[in-house]
Amino acid sequence: MLAPLRFVVDSGVAARFFALPMPDKLSCKRSVDNSMVSTCMDRGRRHLGLSALRQVHEGICFEQQQAITQTTQGYFNDEYTKNKLDLKEGFDFRHTPNPGLPDDHSDNYDPQGVNRWPEVQHEFRETNQRYFREMSRVAFRLLEVFAMGLGLPHNALHHLFQPSHTSFLRLNCYPVRQDAPPDGLGISPHKDAGFLTVLVQDTVPGLQVLHGGQWHLVPPVPGALTINVGDMAQVFTNDRFYASNHRVLQSELSPRYSRAFFFNPSHGANIEPSISNDRETPHYHPINWWEFRRKRFEGDYANVGEEVQIDWYRINEAQPLHPHLAQALPCHTCSSAAADAQQ
Repeated sequence: MLAPLRFVVDSGVAARFFALPMPDKLSCKRSVDNSMVSTCMDRGRRHLGLSALRQVHEGICFEQQQAITQTTQGYFNDEYTKNKLDLKEGFDFRHTPNPGLPDDHSDNYDPQGVNRWPEVQHEFRETNQRYFREMSRVAFRLLEVFAMGLGLPHNALHHLFQPSHTSFLRLNCYPVRQDAPPDGLGISPHKDAGFLTVLVQDTVPGLQVLHGGQWHLVPPVPGALTINVGDMAQVFTNDRFYASNHRVLQSELSPRYSRAFFFNPSHGANIEPSISNDRETPHYHPINWWEFRRKRFEGDYANVGEEVQIDWYRINEAQPLHPHLAQALPCHTCSSAAADAQQ
């Protein structure tokens, strides 16, 4: 069984942040200039030394460097899901392997960017970092439950999240929108890209899951955690676990708040089906997590057309490969470089 949560978050912290004047929120808005490469090159010399820092930078291939400038942390109110603008605000911050060091320290290198925190409301950072650590503990315990449910040793999946996982925490605010279209959604139907998501809802309903061709409300339960299976778990389990298709209704009467902890593998992890017996065949080609994540993230910033899906990687002799699949298969050079940069 999971141990009880050691820390219950003050839900008012998120509400107070989203109630800040817009200039205060925009001061920590995620943007293309908040990249780990530019920050490390500007500030990391004093921690790592120029020559060693250049090796880290040059160890990442050009395509991955391009991705780095697009994956950032902080406040946002302009995200897309399945090519539709979400009717919400949010705040993202990522895992820092060495929380005792500054976020922009070279030992906290991560292509997802440097965490940005509001210049006001100083308890916001400390409260959310404590919550992140607690969700990380819960997620690793759930990972072990997943493994045992598959008949594997409890730690059989740990290597996918080592040496450092790429998880991030998202605070969501679904404000009341008087100007929203009748068919508008807080978030359009989608599946989470990573391995699993640990969600905490407030008392306002809005989350729905697709089951049996119908949308079903997931009612908030005080003290409960809602767990979503993600795309990478579906691939690893060879479709024994399915990623849940879910959406969020727009808020009509009062704002809705939630916290989603996205538990994601390490940059260099290649996810491939775990075969349980000689009669089972893999349903998917191997997927490099970071390449998949990068392509999915591109669709968060703008309408870029079709977003990458795990069905692109599905093995089906009756159908040709998806035209983008050749570009999305594991890049072993990127994988090894990303892994080396973390060590």
